[in-house]
Amino acid sequence: MKRRQFATFSLSFIDAILCGFGAVILLFLIINAQSRSHRIEQTLALRAEVDTLQAKIDEGRRNLVQIRNTLDEHQVKIKRFEGLSRQVIEIQQEKQQQLARLEKDNISTKAHINRLRSDVKSSKEANKRLEAGGSTAVEQGERLREHAGEGQRQYLTGLNLNGKRTLILLDSSASMLAETIVNAVVRKNLPDAQKIRSAKWRRALAIIDWISTQLPPNAEFQLYSFNKKAFAVLPGKSGEWLSTSDPQALNEVVRAARKLVPQHGTDLAGAFSIASRLSPKADNILLITDGLPTLGTSKNRSSKVSSNKRLVHFQEAVLGLPGHVAVNTIMLPMEGDPEAAPAFWLLATKTGGSFFTPARDWP
Repeated sequence: MKRRQFATFSLSFIDAILCGFGAVILLFLIINAQSRSHRIEQTLALRAEVDTLQAKIDEGRRNLVQIRNTLDEHQVKIKRFEGLSRQVIEIQQEKQQQLARLEKDNISTKAHINRLRSDVKSSKEANKRLEAGGSTAVEQGERLREHAGEGQRQYLTGLNLNGKRTLILLDSSASMLAETIVNAVVRKNLPDAQKIRSAKWRRALAIIDWISTQLPPNAEFQLYSFNKKAFAVLPGKSGEWLSTSDPQALNEVVRAARKLVPQHGTDLAGAFSIASRLSPKADNILLITDGLPTLGTSKNRSSKVSSNKRLVHFQEAVLGLPGHVAVNTIMLPMEGDPEAAPAFWLLATKTGGSFFTPARDWP
């Protein structure tokens, strides 16, 4: 019997293929199981994140609804407030118009009363001159205009009012608004209508009114105001002398002075120079002021002036005075200027004039 031959590889080709295929399937199953587990984990994480975002979206929607409701409420309030604001503005405008009408009526009434008073005074003075029969002699105490102080007071002042040509200089700088520097600065920024109602300024105007009643007849006068420059109070009469025998001229000057508004600094040199520029020159000066000048002859004028510098400005101003003219100073109170009173007193002594610091209830 013939023996079978032995083969080294006994497995058939098909067996090998099947074994390899089975291994591939096993490997695929293992890998697929792991990837599924990983996908499940990722899916759970993403779902949790989605849930979180969805919760935030829901919360945001609820907040948005609340915000919209609040916005609607605020818009309703705004519209209501706008309506109230328009009503308030309309009421305020109406009140302002009423106030303006009342002020206008008040001013017109005062102006009419002042005109009537002036006409009455002018008539009285004309009657006095007619009764005097044209005589130039004036009895002691006779006056060109009437002036009654509070309680019918009259004071002896010692002022020299007997000049043939009297120049009245009225300080209309901002310091004439108050007796203290702080109050003067505050009033400096007020409207003009409130400035001219300042007690100190009204007192200065009362002095002008009083002087106009004390000037001698058959003489000449002129009223100039000065702050940063000097100017004739009565428009159109610059450089001219006015007659004290003309009551209408006196009344017009007083009325014009009441329209002045105190402002700016004080240039005394420009005021004193008027005495030399008038033709013929003044022989008597009545100065109403409250202190030394703050402006000098130099063009470079500083906003801050020391006490010594103000005294220098005063000395420069005195140099511009013409000879043989008496300077009579009526000084109103002002704090912070201790050199003023001695300076003006010395000026009065040298020129043969007078220095007068009136009581608070004068004139």
